[in-house]
Amino acid sequence: MIIFKDFVEKGFDKSVVDIKRIAARAVIVEDGKVLMIHSTKYNDYTFPGGGLEDGETPESTCIREAKEEIGYRVSIIKELGSVVEYKNLNGARLRNHNMYFYCKKHEFCGTNLLDYEKDLGFETILIDPRDAININNKRIKITGDNTYLNQTNYILEKVVLNLWENFL
Repeated sequence: MIIFKDFVEKGFDKSVVDIKRIAARAVIVEDGKVLMIHSTKYNDYTFPGGGLEDGETPESTCIREAKEEIGYRVSIIKELGSVVEYKNLNGARLRNHNMYFYCKKHEFCGTNLLDYEKDLGFETILIDPRDAININNKRIKITGDNTYLNQTNYILEKVVLNLWENFL
């Protein structure tokens, strides 16, 4: 899998990491729009996905997380690549390797959101990638250094918009 880029929080020392996490995320495109998670609490957009659980592969995590967060059964068409995020999280130094998969959605089977996802007001939205980037950029201006939204925008810009034909 291609590693597109590292996203490093300002002041983070990549040589010292407390927690190593692997996550898998689904990129689902329909009619030039992207199926994304919208947080009504923060008004930002992210790809459905999350961390690997014991015994899971990145592919099975992507499928499980998409079902839980957007409510659709999905199948993986192709690995797209990954980004690595380095940031401080609740006092710990985190290395989060995010793997992205191009997926096709199938039937709706209902979401199974965690309490914190409900608190963030997760909802599934089909959005033009340029609109998601613009809205995320407004959020980044408010929050400052936001490695997670920066990587989301990077995937939207480099994979979904600019390099589409090279990956899909």
